Amino acid sequence: MPTPATMKDSVIRVLTIEDNPADVALMELMLAETQEVRFVSESVSRVSAGLERIAQDKFDVVLLDLSLPDATGLDGVERIRAAAPSVPVVVLTGLDDEKLSLAAMHSGAQDYLVKGAVDSRLLVRSIRYAIERTRTERELGEQRLRLAVLLESIPDRIYFKDRHGRFLQVNPALAKFFGLAHPQQAIGKDDSAFFLEEHAGQAMADERMIMQTGEPMAGMVEKETFPDGRVGWSLTTKMPLRDERGAIVGTFGLSRDITSLKAAEDALRVSEDRYMRLLDSVTDYVYSVELRDGQAVSTSHGPGCLAVTGYSPEDFRNDPWLWHRIIHPEERDGVIRNVTQTTGKGAPLEIEHRIIRRDGAVRWVRNKHVPHYDANGGLLSYDGLVSDITERRLARDELIATNARLTRVLADLTKSHEDLKAAQAQLMQAEKLHSIGQLAAGVAHEVKNPLQVILVGLQYLNDSPVANGENTKSVLDEMNEAVKRANLVVRDLLDFASPRELGMQERSINGLIEQSLRFVSYEFHQSRIKVVSDLAKEIPGCIVDSTKIEQVFINLFTNAAHAMPDGGTLTVKTSQHIVVADETTHAKGDRSGIRLWPGEQAVVIEIQDTGTGIPEEHLQKIFDPFFTTKNTGKGTGLGLSVTRRIIDLHGGQISVKNQPGGGVLVKLVLKAATLPSR
Repeated sequence: MPTPATMKDSVIRVLTIEDNPADVALMELMLAETQEVRFVSESVSRVSAGLERIAQDKFDVVLLDLSLPDATGLDGVERIRAAAPSVPVVVLTGLDDEKLSLAAMHSGAQDYLVKGAVDSRLLVRSIRYAIERTRTERELGEQRLRLAVLLESIPDRIYFKDRHGRFLQVNPALAKFFGLAHPQQAIGKDDSAFFLEEHAGQAMADERMIMQTGEPMAGMVEKETFPDGRVGWSLTTKMPLRDERGAIVGTFGLSRDITSLKAAEDALRVSEDRYMRLLDSVTDYVYSVELRDGQAVSTSHGPGCLAVTGYSPEDFRNDPWLWHRIIHPEERDGVIRNVTQTTGKGAPLEIEHRIIRRDGAVRWVRNKHVPHYDANGGLLSYDGLVSDITERRLARDELIATNARLTRVLADLTKSHEDLKAAQAQLMQAEKLHSIGQLAAGVAHEVKNPLQVILVGLQYLNDSPVANGENTKSVLDEMNEAVKRANLVVRDLLDFASPRELGMQERSINGLIEQSLRFVSYEFHQSRIKVVSDLAKEIPGCIVDSTKIEQVFINLFTNAAHAMPDGGTLTVKTSQHIVVADETTHAKGDRSGIRLWPGEQAVVIEIQDTGTGIPEEHLQKIFDPFFTTKNTGKGTGLGLSVTRRIIDLHGGQISVKNQPGGGVLVKLVLKAATLPSR
């Protein structure tokens, strides 16, 4: 609690909620008498007014009467605590009632003072204690919250147990480890409910030892055995749990699952054992070289040289150049350079190279030099350690080769997987389009006859006297327009579901484009659309169904016109093209395989508008039947589906993409006929 010295120059803001002016004046007088702290007091006569002031300004404490016009009893305490839980409340009332006093404290009041029994000293002390207790409670609450967050979030398992080993509290990580839906389900149980006796009994023994000695057990590696046969490992720290007097009342601990680390450790140990056994099977030997004036004057090889090289120490002693000769010819110069660098204080003191044994076998050795120098830094001699590392080198080379093979296999599997996914998507799309086509044909045939009947009826009504009325004629016109739109949908449905038989003949693509442009010229004129034709003069013809291809062009020109309602430019370009490998893709939903082969001649048609473009999220769906971004009455959602189907039937390709500067570019690729056509 702050000392008087620290409180002397501070200011405490007090809000008094009291409807008796005399009591208010008395409280302010008592607060003004103290010399320890300066009070700034404000009063209101109702709880509602007090709540308004608390919401508007900051107060350190509230003095509250229990008998007010808008609140009696503990209602005022509860309302203030609910609205401002951080502001301490001191009850100041004329009721000297012990039960009411306890009830007020339980409701959140910090103190209960009786009018007439309070002097200035008691009032000031009560206010200061209330402020300090509230601050302390807030800090304790924040600490409890931080502890709760820690227990909720930490991945390590934390528990608290009583003297009998029963769980008092566990964190969510331990509850999850036990397979429990909520930590509360572990309360009152001991380890035997979750582990076999092998682990549960040892855990109980450890906890009894901790409670007897008061000493923690830190960093223990525990083996955990479960009823379902599983075995796990944990790194655990256990400590005595003490009450507020310091008496040991149980244990608590923290454990971390190290099963995977233990498995890795065991695997490493096995690997090290295997490596040590391999080393034990390799014979090492030492040799020494003495120098004088930088030149070797004598060498000696240890007895192990016989197992490694097939030559005895006597052989090396009798033939000073024998060691040089058994070095593999491809690596002899490197070994000599290494020795030269050793004699000249060079850094490389170790080298791996091959030798040729007496029996002709090629072995790998590691040759490590340890130089010895005189007081002036001159090299006196060097010792060498030769180790046969053939098995290790072969194992390393095999590992490298195996990794390379695995990499190739993985690449092949990845490619096969991607191809399989692409094929699956194609089959699914093919079945989808096939089913939609059948449905579309059925719907179109069923709808066409009723529409024809309606159209005949409308024609009859148009010719009858009843059509002379202004309202009637408007209704009939709207009905005629609706029937025409329905007929358009039926026609598109029939086109979409039409059989694959085509009337194929060699035609000029340029001629079909010019014919199609004439069909839509009126609409372009009405929409103020300028047409720019860039048609190559010398391009091959294509084997096509001219009616179907004209339908494709008209669909695409019409779509472009709808995308430029305020006018714009339509550019149509043709060119000759040789198909490359990257363009030999499978068409989505097609069962006929590759459409265009590398090296084939093709004719490319590019149709570009300056319209609004297509939202990126819709680009993948524009060829789906009945999908459209146009307003009602502007399209059926089948135009691009029919277009795609016609291009598929011709073995061609179609792509649609937005242009960086605005508008859409549609690209068609069709197989060229053998001879060019003008």
